[in-house]
Amino acid sequence: MDSGGWRWFGKKVVISDNLAQVINYYGPHFTEQPLGTRWRLFAAIAFRILLDFSGYSDIAIGLARMFGITLPETSAGPTSRRISRSSGNAGTFR
Repeated sequence: MDSGGWRWFGKKVVISDNLAQVINYYGPHFTEQPLGTRWRLFAAIAFRILLDFSGYSDIAIGLARMFGITLPETSAGPTSRRISRSSGNAGTFR
């Protein structure tokens, strides 16, 4: 298996699940924390959600590859697509 096949492990298991422990420790006493800690906790929650979804997407791509299905990776994001400006298809993606 190439190194790209283990991306999900680093994102989901190593980083995201360890962030969950920090969130579970500070979360119940959120209102008692200083403002700086609250912002760090908020950033940790947002980063954990990002890593969870990204890790699960990597798992889905890897499982599809195991069954011979090639799914496109959208690492370039939606800005890489061009929007057609022709009269009949205004606003459709190409």
